Amino acid sequence: MDNNVRAELIKILAKGGIKIKEYKFHKILKELMESTNTTQVDLAKAINVTRQAISEYSLGKTQPSAEKLSKIADFFDTSADYLLGRTNAKTFSVDIMGICNYTGLSENNLKQLNSIKLNTFKNKFVKDAIEYIENQNIS
Repeated sequence: MDNNVRAELIKILAKGGIKIKEYKFHKILKELMESTNTTQVDLAKAINVTRQAISEYSLGKTQPSAEKLSKIADFFDTSADYLLGRTNAKTFSVDIMGICNYTGLSENNLKQLNSIKLNTFKNKFVKDAIEYIENQNIS
């Protein structure tokens, strides 16, 4: 289906109160290719398709078969759910995926929050250790 026709159909259906999740695969594929400096030729060779097929996937003109989707997920070391926009987590960890899905946060956001928590813990631990040592009557 032509992207313009699809967009118009989504608008019409949305006016009637019907919500359709926008297909995000092509956007996610482009983002992954850019962030990993993967060319269309590289990906095409890795999953055994033509460069033109990768171009059409990344433009949203066509979608890969389940087999090719699985190969793309393996190539980028991510899940098919991530490629399809069903989760914000690139990982295979069910726990991380669940947290990302529940909170709407990305995997990177979770890593940043965890880092803040760990740094806070480390700072408190160091502070407590210094306080303990200072309170000891070591002569």
